[in-house]
Amino acid sequence: EVVLFGIPYDKTASFQKGTVEGPQQFREKMEFSAETWSPYQNKELLDLKIYDAGDVKVDNNQGPSQMNDAVEEFTDQILKHNVKTIMIGGEHSVSYPVFKSHFKKNPDLHLVHFDAHTDLRDEFYGEPFSHACIVKKCIDLTGPGKTFQFGIRSGSKEEFELHDQGVTYIEKSRVTTVPTIAKKLIDKPVYITIDIDVLDPSIAPGTGTPEAGGISYEELIDALKHLSQIKNVVGIDLVELSPKVDPTNRTTALAVKLMREIILMFYKK
Repeated sequence: EVVLFGIPYDKTASFQKGTVEGPQQFREKMEFSAETWSPYQNKELLDLKIYDAGDVKVDNNQGPSQMNDAVEEFTDQILKHNVKTIMIGGEHSVSYPVFKSHFKKNPDLHLVHFDAHTDLRDEFYGEPFSHACIVKKCIDLTGPGKTFQFGIRSGSKEEFELHDQGVTYIEKSRVTTVPTIAKKLIDKPVYITIDIDVLDPSIAPGTGTPEAGGISYEELIDALKHLSQIKNVVGIDLVELSPKVDPTNRTTALAVKLMREIILMFYKK
């Protein structure tokens, strides 16, 4: 019913490397430290049919164009089986080829984006497929008006102006308008991408580009509960987990528990 896979890649990370280790560390913590029962929802993860397809074979020394091709082909094969996908990154650039695969099957696809950063640049340090460009590349596929961004608190003036132009919807710093947007998207195909730096860095320091401020774990869970009412969430990802910059491992532990709740929330009805 649900296929999970990882993309260990951080070639375009612009501040702190380490998200390449995200999928491996996520699995290790999932195996040894995470109960499968959710006390929040009174649901059991083992009741779901979840297949771990492993990691996409990508070369972290290669540019994102080669990574995009490998991930898109990998995801295309998965989607032939008409399943939902859960992806663990990796830096945020890895979301684009997964989204693109889903878009080919769902041309009316909408994007819901939780992040500290706008990720709306056309290019960053000369790279059009940088982790700072992911959302703009998705908008280039879908057209304007189909992207909804929450928790945003960093970006250029030009990026924030795209909200005023109707290209994208941005709620700065908070997630209070998620319930309204969820109702708007109730019958639409939706892909959800979560950059872990949307959270306050005091609770999730293990990320490549931490940003002051941010929402709490409870606020994110509550926002996702509203989105889980959407009838066709085709895929979800969690990216920018960088275990090596958090020696306490609390960010990875948080990511594991968050993903347990997400899978049960969206796919165990």
